[in-house]
Amino acid sequence: DEADHCEDLLLMRDGRILLAGGCTLDECSTRAEAFDPASDRFAALSPMLRGRARAVTMLLADGRVLVAGGCGSIDCRTVLADAEVYDPATGKTKVYDFSGDTIEGDLVKPEGSTVDARDFAKHSSLIRIRKDFIPEIIKSAEDL
Repeated sequence: DEADHCEDLLLMRDGRILLAGGCTLDECSTRAEAFDPASDRFAALSPMLRGRARAVTMLLADGRVLVAGGCGSIDCRTVLADAEVYDPATGKTKVYDFSGDTIEGDLVKPEGSTVDARDFAKHSSLIRIRKDFIPEIIKSAEDL
């Protein structure tokens, strides 16, 4: 069963293109492959630990790949509250579970004004981050 839509694509540091997840007609896939433009070939990678589609995929500062959130079902009624970090150098994946975390606060425009979901709604802070949040993710976000 190959995924046929909603897979995530990412250019990795070594020039290969990561294809991760996606959906077949029946389920979300754990598939992970790398396309090498130099050889014009695909190579299977260790599968993701969960089937997911429409995830946020980004390259971390150290070359590892973060695949976060997304859908766990083809109708997207199952929203995933975890992330996987894939290390192309070792081929290993680690899962981080955020299902018990809550993010609250205002959305702030780049110029500093606040966007309220409702005119009468106010919140005390933009985002509260757990003290034990993954330091690598915070550092990567600071580097953006």
